Amino acid sequence: MKTRQLAPVPWTLLGSALLIPLVIQFAALVVPIDRLWGADALRYLPGMVAWSMALLPFVLYLVLRGMDIDPLRTPLALLLLLLVLAPPVLWPVQTYFYGDGGLLIPQVHRFSIDGSFDAELMLNLKSSPLAGGLILLAMKSAPVIGKSIAFLMPEDALYPFRWVSLLCLAAAVTYIFRVSHGRQRLTLLLALGGSAGVLMYSGHVEFYAPVFAAITVYLIAAERALSGKSALWPALLSFALAVAAHYMSLALLPSLLLLVGLRSEPLRRRLRPLRHPDLKTGLLAGLLVLAGWTAVYFLAGFADSASRVVMPAVAQKSAAGIQSYTLFSPWHLVDVLNLFLLLAPGALVALLWIWISDLRRKKTGDSVEAFHALNVAAFAGFAFFANASLGLARDWDLLSPLGIVLLLAALSAMRRRYDERAAVALAMISVLLMLPWTQLHRDAEATADRFTRIMELDDAHIYGDYALSGYDALRKYRHRAGDLQGEIALTRHMIAILDYPQHYRELCGMTQLLHATDPDVTRKAKQFMIRRLHLRALMLKHQRSDRDYSISMQEIDSLVQAIGYLALGHGTYDGMAFELRSIAGITRDSSGFPAIEGLVLYQKGAYAEAAERFANATEEGFSTPNMYLLFGNALALSQQYSASLSRFEEGVRRYPDDGMLRFTLGKYYVRARIQTQRAVELLRWCVARGNPAPHVDEARELLGELGAGK
Repeated sequence: MKTRQLAPVPWTLLGSALLIPLVIQFAALVVPIDRLWGADALRYLPGMVAWSMALLPFVLYLVLRGMDIDPLRTPLALLLLLLVLAPPVLWPVQTYFYGDGGLLIPQVHRFSIDGSFDAELMLNLKSSPLAGGLILLAMKSAPVIGKSIAFLMPEDALYPFRWVSLLCLAAAVTYIFRVSHGRQRLTLLLALGGSAGVLMYSGHVEFYAPVFAAITVYLIAAERALSGKSALWPALLSFALAVAAHYMSLALLPSLLLLVGLRSEPLRRRLRPLRHPDLKTGLLAGLLVLAGWTAVYFLAGFADSASRVVMPAVAQKSAAGIQSYTLFSPWHLVDVLNLFLLLAPGALVALLWIWISDLRRKKTGDSVEAFHALNVAAFAGFAFFANASLGLARDWDLLSPLGIVLLLAALSAMRRRYDERAAVALAMISVLLMLPWTQLHRDAEATADRFTRIMELDDAHIYGDYALSGYDALRKYRHRAGDLQGEIALTRHMIAILDYPQHYRELCGMTQLLHATDPDVTRKAKQFMIRRLHLRALMLKHQRSDRDYSISMQEIDSLVQAIGYLALGHGTYDGMAFELRSIAGITRDSSGFPAIEGLVLYQKGAYAEAAERFANATEEGFSTPNMYLLFGNALALSQQYSASLSRFEEGVRRYPDDGMLRFTLGKYYVRARIQTQRAVELLRWCVARGNPAPHVDEARELLGELGAGK
């Protein structure tokens, strides 16, 4: 019986698979280039951690070479397995910036509060029904299990994704243990952590963990079927599960057809390319698939369409902005290269080395080589044409299965050209090259810093709403971290992208919190908002329109009046008075803003006239808690007591959470010795909530006067 002759251990190849990615990572660390996001993880780690992680793969290479590359006889293999399998369980990711994370987490919050959620969004039947179903199952069942097993009770809204990640990891590990042994088992287990998609097993907030695991199993099962080690049905079943997990798996349909054809003797006899398939056959088939996709792309009109599935080649315009991140835009072309650098850099180098070498020597392997070559070509083509509408730097997770496709193809090639020891070594190198990436995503602050830079790469090249979703996720993170300055900076940036009125109102509220400690930030924020609103008013006037996609003339008028009112109260009105008059000339034909005029009169002691202006403002639909407070005071000071109390009650109904309105109304009732029960109700609310804080003690004293102190 003839035995296959294997080449000696490929030290030069392994060294290149290690050193080329390392050089690129060092380049990204030493010369920070924002667009080199595929190799920039070291840049965001602490100095000593970054340098030590960069050197770890090189140390591994020296260790393996020194011990004649037999990792099963050393604790090194066990250590690396722990590095792969332990972090998803013990240290899952803590952020949800990428993809749809910012949309999904609020749904989990809603469910935890009142049991409601957007079923259409969570189930995601349009692209990933199986993944959506698993996430829903985890969302509903984990709290129930937690009631019986206390330590399993969810502590935050990321828990459904962590449960699904662990389920997918367990499924992949179980299959690998079931079908492999010895060094091959070690190779495949290490492969689970050898690409950037390892985050799918670490609680990554998206729909992609099930498809990542299913494609991994499909590739292993298909290779076993082609090698005659198993039946065809495991590959067919895993492919069906992958498609149900996400329809992107259909990109691998050509390889499934090849697999079925190669396992069918009648088809092999009829079709000449199936008689002796090899690497060249797979690459040619892949080129034919890409050519077919390209023809359909242009003939079917996808090149100039607003499809959410296929990337257009022509910039798309909408009311929300211009999508200039297109198929042949320089940003997309560079990002495709970054994607390969990120997903599986060591495997990419090894695969190209082996394929080019084999094609030169005309040693082109067998059907397994054809299968992997077709997979790589087909999924790479999908990655190129797929509509990464947020930019590949943000949408990398959509294409993360390409990493495991590359890695398993490279490991198979190493095993078949050399032996399993070489495959184990490449798997180890791949795991260690991924350590900076995984460590980065277990440091929430470092992840946030990186995502901020990622957002700035393409927010001018994509639709405004797409950009806002990323910044909103960052803003929520800054809010949870108590970083008010960071929240303000992000909200200003969101306003500069699309002038949604809600963001102006939120920025006003944030700057109010800083007025006492940092009035300069408050003043600059108000000036920024007034200038933006003035510009938008001029644009609408030029367009002879009352509104555009994000804001209307009426909303501009209301926001300007609110900001001017706050500025006058803070003593910073003079710096923007001229611009406010200019805006009034556009939005209300030069008549003044009644709330601002009322505040000016109130400050001068003209209370009756101030009350008239405040009344005009409410008739126009404008109000704030402070205006109601001054409105009620102005009426009282002009001896219109009944009207004053009515206005205070109206203000409390409109702003039930404003403690100052409640306290002032309760105090008036106590002093007037009327509505005693209502006064007790109002003042007890203030004491119970500590709002308003400066007047809580006075509220207690007033309750004591009413005999309701306890």
